[in-house]
Amino acid sequence: MGILVIAVLVALVLLIVLCLPMSYTLTVYIQSPFRCCGMIHWFDRAFYYDWDFTWGHPIKSTNYIGWKKQNKHSQSSLQEDTNSAATPVTPEGIAALKKDGPGVTYEDLQKEKPEQTPPVQQDTSAGSPNTEKKRQFPWRRYILNRAFGNSLLEFLSRLLYHSHIRHLKLSGILGLGQPHETGILAGIIYALLSHSTNDLTFNFLAEEYDCTVQATGRMYPAVLLAYTTTFAVSQPVRSILAYWYHTKRGIHHG
Repeated sequence: MGILVIAVLVALVLLIVLCLPMSYTLTVYIQSPFRCCGMIHWFDRAFYYDWDFTWGHPIKSTNYIGWKKQNKHSQSSLQEDTNSAATPVTPEGIAALKKDGPGVTYEDLQKEKPEQTPPVQQDTSAGSPNTEKKRQFPWRRYILNRAFGNSLLEFLSRLLYHSHIRHLKLSGILGLGQPHETGILAGIIYALLSHSTNDLTFNFLAEEYDCTVQATGRMYPAVLLAYTTTFAVSQPVRSILAYWYHTKRGIHHG
């Protein structure tokens, strides 16, 4: 009986923790170059992730898990480590190379013992049917179908409905180049987001993209876990997981 009570208490505590809201902020800069940045955090920095993406540049991000910052090795640091690990060329090394003489090449081996030199095999399998089949996307028939599309759209719509957007703001100037196209877009935006467009103006005379979209809200991990579990146990996703499992099993067991 005591173990059952402890298990119930642990489950209740876990449920309370998962019901703590997870806040997020998303900002999209519709300009040249395009930029998108955002932040999501839960229980202070028990889980924290922010990113900043500018078109044509690598993504800058910061990640905390369990109040501990996760370090990432940048490309520059990896290059420095590679350069530091390389053996420096010294005068003694150059002298040793000269003493050993020039290296033996493939042509020298052919001149000395052509019958023992393995011939160079040409790769003739580049255009074979088997190679073409291997290059095809193996997940195509599991993803590009109506059943998986319906499950994915239902999952995304649930996430969007649950995102609880508390603040949405559109600001700047936006013009599509054609007056009728800009008018249609303005009508749609005013009809759907009339309370968030006080600082947004439209340019009906020229093409102009200098607009900012900012959204803040919150989500609950328990609800996200429930939606994700429902999506994972659906028939299309179970077929993908089964294919992945059998593929990995075939690789490990031959």
